[in-house]
Amino acid sequence: MIRRLGEHTRNALPAVFLVFAILLGGASGPGAGSVVNAFLQILALVLILYALWVGRKGQFPGEAKPLFWLAGLYLAAVLVSLIPLPPGLWQTLPGRETAARGLALIGLGSASLPHSLDPQSTLASLPWMLPPLAAFLLVLEAPLKARRIVVGGILGASILSVALGAAQLLSGPGALRPYEITNFGSPVGLFANANHLATLLLCSLPFAGYLAARAVQRRNKAKRASGVALGTMTGLFLVIGIGIIGSMAGYGLLVVILAATLLIYRRAAVGSLSKAWVGGAAVLFALFLGVALAGPLQEQALTGKLSDQRTSRKVMAATTIEAIKDTFPAGTGLGTMPRVYRTYEDQFAVGVETVNHTHNDYLEFVLELGVAGLLLILGFIIWWAHRSVRVWRSSFEGGDIARAGSVVVLVVLLHSIVDYPVRTSAIAVLVATACAMMVPLSVRRRKSADSEADVEDSNLRHLEAD
Repeated sequence: MIRRLGEHTRNALPAVFLVFAILLGGASGPGAGSVVNAFLQILALVLILYALWVGRKGQFPGEAKPLFWLAGLYLAAVLVSLIPLPPGLWQTLPGRETAARGLALIGLGSASLPHSLDPQSTLASLPWMLPPLAAFLLVLEAPLKARRIVVGGILGASILSVALGAAQLLSGPGALRPYEITNFGSPVGLFANANHLATLLLCSLPFAGYLAARAVQRRNKAKRASGVALGTMTGLFLVIGIGIIGSMAGYGLLVVILAATLLIYRRAAVGSLSKAWVGGAAVLFALFLGVALAGPLQEQALTGKLSDQRTSRKVMAATTIEAIKDTFPAGTGLGTMPRVYRTYEDQFAVGVETVNHTHNDYLEFVLELGVAGLLLILGFIIWWAHRSVRVWRSSFEGGDIARAGSVVVLVVLLHSIVDYPVRTSAIAVLVATACAMMVPLSVRRRKSADSEADVEDSNLRHLEAD
């Protein structure tokens, strides 16, 4: 019984940590500036050590190894940016000319400085990777039963967020909000930003499709009907939640993700998808890209209105691109975007609103990490695309969850064009969880699951015999 209790605890651990991350990680501030985020990162470090100790002892499946290489590149790029450089070398880096002249004027022209323009912010931002890494390792080692519990945790946290968002909407501006810096006029749920709540709900929709997909494969007609109904009602509840948030990106992505959710169900119900279904999904995907890159989403300001003011996404993107041109390929250092951005803003147009993120995570990542950031983005997208093709074409145990995971990553990849969702620990953990779900269950885990099923069948036969 003690062994079984320990097994249940291990199966529940990935879901518990994910829910914990959603409850505590809804803001984008770095760990050193937020006690809650720092606590979450310390907990993540403990869980990473636990996962490495009880897991594969470093023997990871081939499908997951590219992500570990990308994580290693990310860590190396950040650490290298903190190493003091000889004055002659530092001054040759792109974008350091003004700073070098200023240092020379005050007699510090021979000082050894690190590559990062703001080493303290870089250090504060570095622990950001701990929660998603912990989630990835926990889910990577998890059997199918544990992954299903994770799905329940995601949907439960999303339903709670919708309920809290509705209460915030009914209670008026400023009421029931977990963070001081937030969108006071919109429901934010467990987040500081309404757009990030929309991201969570969009990421949950594929798992509602998974509920229906799993149900349609059952032999019992009553269970099949009730399961499909449960998945449908859950999806409808999430759609209503997205509707009340008021996020333009949420509205723009909704049609694309609903189509992908339907494909998850249809893939389980009829098998491989026809070219017409795949083509239709591709058209919706292209339409969203057009709206995101050249449509009203780029004009939307932080106030939610469409304009060409300094806080519109179009202006922020153009300003960031200007900074990238001056600092590429070296970059400015992780976490330096707010400081660097202010030097490129129109000082005569500065108002009450401040720009702490570019609202295009691709541009912000390339600005901070330079060519390393560009390689990280391309490497991850290539890995995701390759794994997505495999999980949608193949049939294997846990395939429906893997397909839902691929859509979750798609949500965040698309939303990152006009926002910064993975800067919050909650969404970063969710993406890492989805990536782990895209990796097939290990042979050891499958054997373990088969053994559990054999024991259950044996117990059932004994009961029937009695």
